[in-house]
Parts: sequence; structure tokens; C-alpha cells
Amino acid sequence: TAAIVVEPERRTPSILSDQGETFYPKFTDPQAVRTIEVVDYDEATAAARPFQVEFRNGRWILPSHFNYPIDIGDRLVKTAGALIDLKKDLVVSDSASDHAKYGVIDPLDAKSASLTGRGKRVTLRDARKEVLADFVFGRPVDGKKGEKLRYVRLPNERRVYAVRTDADPSARFADWVNAGLLRIASASLRRIQILSYSIDEQFGRLMNM
Repeated sequence: TAAIVVEPERRTPSILSDQGETFYPKFTDPQAVRTIEVVDYDEATAAARPFQVEFRNGRWILPSHFNYPIDIGDRLVKTAGALIDLKKDLVVSDSASDHAKYGVIDPLDAKSASLTGRGKRVTLRDARKEVLADFVFGRPVDGKKGEKLRYVRLPNERRVYAVRTDADPSARFADWVNAGLLRIASASLRRIQILSYSIDEQFGRLMNM
């Protein structure tokens, strides 16, 4: 008689199939970024706040703020560099019903009725407007001392991950504009005219003119 020993087949559960992989392995050059789109969500007003930085005609501008020109400095490399090697460190959930709990509902999702649990969407595009990276950043992960982990989801996908990152691109005008460029020597002033208005960032228009 002969004995045959068969080892059980080792299978990776489907929910862990991509754990540890890089989100966007083809995104390797931070200098390839020509558009940065950040959409934050204000729960107090239940409104998405879109913000965009774009390289156009040889300079960086803010299309969401009437093409205001900016000196982007090293912010481009810092922003893109923080997103370029993000990995799917830990799979947390495969259920869309958990998106609100982890704060990863797309702020642009008009189909969702939830006014809470919406995250921050960050999209990087190249010169051809092709997507280099696209994320929905949710809440920080609790209970991980010494580690900066955040819940992250890819738009149009259900799976939620815990990701080691301190990336948090801003959707605030003041965080992108060099305040030094706005300072003018008092001796150079001849007249000051004040126009009182605000910007509706959601619809890209001036208010209270």
C-alpha cells in the first residue's frame, strides 16, 4: 500500500487579496502632476467645497478662485510626494454600509442621502487630464499610538483601507497663497479701494457684491 499526503490548499481570503499593494503603482513622478483637485465637505452647511490648482500657460493658478495666480513653491512636490507611494496597508471593510462610519463617503456623491460621514476627495491629474491618483480620505484611525493611519477609499469602490499617511491636502485658499506676495510697502500705496464680497466655492461665483 502507498500513502499519499495531500497538503490543504492555501487560499487568501478575497477581502485580503490586495492588502499591502500600492494604490497607483504607475504614479512615480510627482513632477507629472499638473492639476490638484481637493473637495472638502462642510457638515455645518451640508455643502461640498471644491478647490483646484492647475498649471496653465506656464504658471500655476487657482481656477476655483477666478484663475488667481500663485507661487506653488515646494507644495506640489510635498502634496504629490505624500500620495505617490500610498499602500493598502490594512483592509478594513468591504461593505458600502460602513462608509459613513469611516468617513469615506465621496463628498461629490449626489446619490448618498447622508449629511455626515463624508470625506475629502483628492485627485491628481497630468497634462493630458489623465488621473494619476484619486482618493477619498476619511477619519483618522483610533487606537494606533505612534502611527498616523487614516481610513481611505478609492472612488467608485466599496473597499475601505487603513493607510499609514499624514497626507491632508488643504482646500483652503489661504493655505496655498504665499501671504508675502500680498504685502505691499506702504510708501507704494496711492489709493485703497475695498470691495466687500465673498466667494461661493461650490458654484464658483462672487457673492454680496
